[in-house]
Amino acid sequence: ERNSFEKIRGTNPKDDTYKSFIESGMLGKIAFAHSERGEFVLATHFYEELLQLLRNRGENRSQHGIVATLNHLGTLSIKLGRYVEAKSYHDQALEIMHLIPDISELDICETRCNIGIVEYKTGNFAEGQKIFENAIISTTNKLGHDHPRVAKSIFHLGVIKRLLYEHEEA
Repeated sequence: ERNSFEKIRGTNPKDDTYKSFIESGMLGKIAFAHSERGEFVLATHFYEELLQLLRNRGENRSQHGIVATLNHLGTLSIKLGRYVEAKSYHDQALEIMHLIPDISELDICETRCNIGIVEYKTGNFAEGQKIFENAIISTTNKLGHDHPRVAKSIFHLGVIKRLLYEHEEA
């Protein structure tokens, strides 16, 4: 795709085809496609470029996009086993989320769950357990017992319990 972008970019400074192409959201779509194909490193490069573009805009409406991109980067970093990077991306997303007035409590909880995954993947089982126990309470209160988000948190809490040899509770 990179070589194709150079063809789109062109040499005429008045031709904004490349700029329009990028600003139409194609970086995110290309990153997502690579992620779906299991090409996590390549997806990461596109999301990093998108993040830079969104941060350079400096607009308040970009904050939601920045949060989503940071979370995508964090999730990809988890898949790649890059846990320090993953935690950094999710922590940055969480920090920005607290500044956005219309952000959903469920979205904040989802980001915290991603941090919980990093915590237990790096051996910090107590912190991961605490995060998932809080997530189960929050999501159950909002969504009910049968929602997939609740099930995801219960699953991860079960993984932690199993790793701690608490098989009865797992």
